[in-house]
Amino acid sequence: MSICHSVTDGFWGAITLDNFRSLFILEDRETDRLRRDELRHQHSFLLGRRTVTLRHGQVDAGTGSSPWTGGVLLAQYLAADPALQGALAAQPAWAARPLSGCKAIELGAGLGLVSLSAHLQGATVCATEGTESLLPLIRCNIQDNSSAAAAAQPAVLHLDWCDTAAVKQLLRATGPPDLVLGADLVYGRTGEFVLVHLALVEAMVRLASAAGESAGSAHSFSRGGRGALVLYAHTRRFDGDDRAFWQCFDSFFDRAVVDTGLTAHAQQEGGARTQVWAALLKASFVAKAQQQEQ
Repeated sequence: MSICHSVTDGFWGAITLDNFRSLFILEDRETDRLRRDELRHQHSFLLGRRTVTLRHGQVDAGTGSSPWTGGVLLAQYLAADPALQGALAAQPAWAARPLSGCKAIELGAGLGLVSLSAHLQGATVCATEGTESLLPLIRCNIQDNSSAAAAAQPAVLHLDWCDTAAVKQLLRATGPPDLVLGADLVYGRTGEFVLVHLALVEAMVRLASAAGESAGSAHSFSRGGRGALVLYAHTRRFDGDDRAFWQCFDSFFDRAVVDTGLTAHAQQEGGARTQVWAALLKASFVAKAQQQEQ
């Protein structure tokens, strides 16, 4: 039985009318800040002591065709802390393990920088992306920057996280993850964006709870675990554009900022707007899931 219960009800119960109305007000004066976060002209990135080079996509491929500051920060954090001590400090209840022992699924992989970083640290990675034209680029970027002696190449799969059936099929194909990764997936406040944000949270809940439902997982609810750890890097841009996402997210997860010890491009430009969050399913969610299993 699926234990991803009524995400939609949780979202609409959390958001107020005033907050909902504010989602439809766009602030053009913030556009310049958004563009600084898109690193369209940067191709090389330092991951630990290693420099990797990315091929970019065509502009018409959407926002995933360029690197963004959130993805850079998360990729650099994974390279700097392969033991995930910072994540464990933020979420001590997680059944910790190093990246080299983790199975990770990334949502919205873009050009694959985060998945590449996790792969280079020994994780078993599945990079998913909703824009099909970016999938060959992800594969090329991973192959270009991986040594011949590296572990098996990450799986690169198309996934529209709004498609519940596709998310379930992904889990059947890959098995439950230890880590759910994502970076800079939330922006915009029109109704269409809000629905996509809501679907993103539902996908995160399904992926994280799959580890809890699996009796063989170290994160199993029956063993006192709280499912897979979500590591999400987020850059706050427009005032309030992330409000609906976080209200929904916080209905299902407990989150805390990871002390990465790193400074991203966005932080240099406009203060600490880019942060890495570590999140686990709420204990109340886990308790309800266990009741449904009995």
